[in-house]
Amino acid sequence: MKKEIKTLADIRRIVAFGDSVTFGMSASAPERCWASLTAQMLEKWSGAPVELRNKGVSASILCRETPAYEFAANPCGLERLHRDVIAQQPDLLLVAYGLNDSRGGTSPSVFRRDYQRM
Repeated sequence: MKKEIKTLADIRRIVAFGDSVTFGMSASAPERCWASLTAQMLEKWSGAPVELRNKGVSASILCRETPAYEFAANPCGLERLHRDVIAQQPDLLLVAYGLNDSRGGTSPSVFRRDYQRM
């Protein structure tokens, strides 16, 4: 049975799903990446523990139709969706894709379509 989230205080598990920015590549330490800071703020606000499952992958792209697919970290986001998001049963999903997709030549219409599909 799926747990109903009524308020932010009900969030106990967060999945952050995306590319190297989500992973924390540019952060000075893992606990300083945006996903970790978001979980820390929510935990402080709610007064209860919040588990973060950071599923950011460096060089990840959202979809296979990116011209740079063969050079990207595979599987792509849509291919990882079940394993890295659905199977984790998050109360909150944070998604950050687009940098590698745009740099890799993904058209805006393909990116929008696959982001909505996700």
